[in-house]
Amino acid sequence: MELSNTQHFILRMAILVSITFTALILLGEARLDVYISLYILIYYILLALHSPFNRRISRRLNVISVVLFIIFMVIVALRVIAILFPSVLA
Repeated sequence: MELSNTQHFILRMAILVSITFTALILLGEARLDVYISLYILIYYILLALHSPFNRRISRRLNVISVVLFIIFMVIVALRVIAILFPSVLA
């Protein structure tokens, strides 16, 4: 049975998220923002490797990409603020 491009994307995403989750647990990482950031980066890497998708799926992935980018930028901004101005977020 031949898997489609979309099925390959979903399968590889599930595998990489599972590996990342396991590795972070074994390393003792407890910060939620690290998990979310790495999952978003995995999504973008796989999206670049598996594109192009058909038009319907591409539109949905574009919406997801914008939302994930906003979430990623908020996480990065909070980290930068915490480093530059530690008393602001305390």
